[in-house]
Amino acid sequence: MPTYKLIYFNSRARGEVARLLFTLAHVEFQDIRLEYGSEEWLKMKPTTPLGQLPILEVDGQRLIQSKAIFRYLAREFGYYGKSNWECAKIDGIMDTCEQFHTPVVPILRSEGSEKAKLLQTYQEETLPQILKGLESQVSDGHKYFMGEKLTVADLIAYCDIELASIVAEIPINELLHKYPKLSAIRSNVESIDRIASWIKTRPKSFL
Repeated sequence: MPTYKLIYFNSRARGEVARLLFTLAHVEFQDIRLEYGSEEWLKMKPTTPLGQLPILEVDGQRLIQSKAIFRYLAREFGYYGKSNWECAKIDGIMDTCEQFHTPVVPILRSEGSEKAKLLQTYQEETLPQILKGLESQVSDGHKYFMGEKLTVADLIAYCDIELASIVAEIPINELLHKYPKLSAIRSNVESIDRIASWIKTRPKSFL
């Protein structure tokens, strides 16, 4: 069994999907959490390939970029597609979920009227468009995006919708009330024993 080390900030954001994949697969890993802006991170930053995190180390070899890490672990642990078509569908969902992240940094870094304007656009335009698109990717009667099988697509949607709810300052139930299929996926993910246990015990963080 390889030795895994996930290096990221003390945040869910772009690291939580990997943590959930390890948890589901019952695979041990080092969950290295750094505080953003800390001396430890500032010292490490120049030694990283892109000056950013997360980084996954597998037997000492480094893998960069969150989506590449998620895809690698999903393949390793059996949470990717069963065919090339399913993998492509999952990739489309993952790429769609990236749109949740794009406006986040400008919103968090702005203040006053500028922040209010960006937040309103995120709430009223960005989120409905993304959520409607994701809802359309779930077939009627299906438990998850790929049917009855949980995949990394469900995990990334779960995590990124949670992030969007926090940034948009909209309670998750209110955010999803028009999207019953996404709401059901969220409930199904949370009902998995290992995930439920992880959520109860994981370190607290804002995002």
